[in-house]
Amino acid sequence: MTDQTAITRRKLAITIQALVPLRVLELAGTSFEERERAVGRASQVIAEHGDDLQFGGRHRPDAIKTLVRALAVLAYQPGGVTYEGMHFCVDHAECEQADQAAQAVLEAAHA
Repeated sequence: MTDQTAITRRKLAITIQALVPLRVLELAGTSFEERERAVGRASQVIAEHGDDLQFGGRHRPDAIKTLVRALAVLAYQPGGVTYEGMHFCVDHAECEQADQAAQAVLEAAHA
């Protein structure tokens, strides 16, 4: 990875860390259906412009906005969401319960 790529990725991480919690707050009080509509076609935009997200490009601002919106919506799901080592959730106790349940399933599968 070049120095410029590392800098670009670090800037993206800082942007995500700052904006996702704000977007989560903006979504407070919305229904599942409203959040589902808010995320819209995020997976398509992110898939089409993931290279712009990672390395910079003309679609980067829209891709970042879409990624932030998607992560904020996913923070409302049981267990929240983890992206590039950053965890976002609205109820951390629920996340811990989801982690414990997942761990129990994995241990049972390997027993």
